[in-house]
Amino acid sequence: MDESQIVIGDGPDSAGGTSGEAITSMGLWDLVRMLLVLGAVIGVIYVVFFILKRTAGGRYEETSMIHVLGSQPLPGNKLLHLVEIGSQVFLVASGDHAVNLISEIRDQESIDEIRLKASSNRGAVRRSFGELLSSIFQNGAGAAPSGSGGTEPAGEPFGFMQQQKERLRKLR
Repeated sequence: MDESQIVIGDGPDSAGGTSGEAITSMGLWDLVRMLLVLGAVIGVIYVVFFILKRTAGGRYEETSMIHVLGSQPLPGNKLLHLVEIGSQVFLVASGDHAVNLISEIRDQESIDEIRLKASSNRGAVRRSFGELLSSIFQNGAGAAPSGSGGTEPAGEPFGFMQQQKERLRKLR
């Protein structure tokens, strides 16, 4: 008696008889159906993330003429922006349905200080999760963690994983 003839059942016939349903292996059609359903689920997830990215609206492109030097969120879905247009700096409030000019900053010392702080903050731009992940795998983990000695080559794609594995091995 091979495995395809094993009978599963609750009744008295199932102890040694051949009546009942036999266990069948997964066929090619089942595999194709499973892959189609998996593809559909991944497609739905992609569409949801695409829609969320489009509706978030937090990203904007700067031109060479207009620069947003800084933004501060306020309660009630409102924002304050410091906007530089040419050599002028404006404080602007934006809400759901309106953008209002609060004031123009005319003091040259304040303008210079704002520009200095804005230029130092541009280097610390937030990166998306995908950008962080790709930088980890492109650089092998970036900088070596402190105390690891940095024995792995920087170009190795899984250098970070190897360093963590060695670190855990030393803890035992």
